Amino acid sequence: MPRRWTLIIITTLFALTAASGCGAGAKQIAAREMDKYSMKSAREGNLRQRSSGVTLNGPFLKTLKEECRKRGITLTHETYSEGFEGNMSYSYFINGSAKDYVIVHIYPSEQERTRQISELYRGKGQNNALEQEETRVISERGKTALVYTSSRTDKSNYSYEIKAAFEQALDWMTR
Repeated sequence: MPRRWTLIIITTLFALTAASGCGAGAKQIAAREMDKYSMKSAREGNLRQRSSGVTLNGPFLKTLKEECRKRGITLTHETYSEGFEGNMSYSYFINGSAKDYVIVHIYPSEQERTRQISELYRGKGQNNALEQEETRVISERGKTALVYTSSRTDKSNYSYEIKAAFEQALDWMTR
């Protein structure tokens, strides 16, 4: 009889240990997912990439924000996304307004940028949502493209200044 109780106690302890381990694993997975949605993972990844010298996206975007700030434009509400082909897109509201925003697209190569930007923005006749807004590729160079979108009645409110800031940031990065 004592042997049977010992076996039951050992089995129960093993089951509890396994269950608590699974719970901790689920909590870690949930925490990683929350980090993705809160942009914490993207910020940490960008920081790691910047510190290891893998990419120039971080310094370029920082320079772009500074150049915009010099022109009285604040880029807010940053979002980040990755494409399947290795492209990255960074979106910003202009001065906190969702009516004006920019998207910085960065591609692995100039050829990939040319192909994908054409597919996204040049075929506007087929996309009624884009026709209701002013969506323009206002600058392209190398692997990067800057897109400005405005849903205001007074279109192109910021396009000249944003383009100048983008060009200045690209010039600074290629020195």
